[in-house]
Amino acid sequence: MANFTETVEVDGKEYQFELLDLKDALDVESKVAALVAQVMGKGEKDHSLLYSIGKKVCKNLCEDGFEVKDIDAHFRGKALLFNKVMIQGVKANFPDFFTMIESGGDSAIMEAVKKSGLASVA
Repeated sequence: MANFTETVEVDGKEYQFELLDLKDALDVESKVAALVAQVMGKGEKDHSLLYSIGKKVCKNLCEDGFEVKDIDAHFRGKALLFNKVMIQGVKANFPDFFTMIESGGDSAIMEAVKKSGLASVA
């Protein structure tokens, strides 16, 4: 049977993500592309995107083996930690996208968005 979880370490704690099903993955993928477009100065600023992405990828999140039942309460006063964990959750769900981005620079980011099929968003 396939493993539908990914475990990563962030700031000395172990986080286990349940990988997204197809519907949620497609929803998050479009939001990531919109966020990339914002960063590149090609889209309207929407600060709710980070939270929306994080809420999806942190669904059924465990920290050091314990379920995080409420991300709002768990990450209260720890927005930077939330961002770090959320980014790892996105990386766990879209490893190929991040491999392309890590290959270098702004052009790599835009190329990754184009190859993801979401160029119309950017």
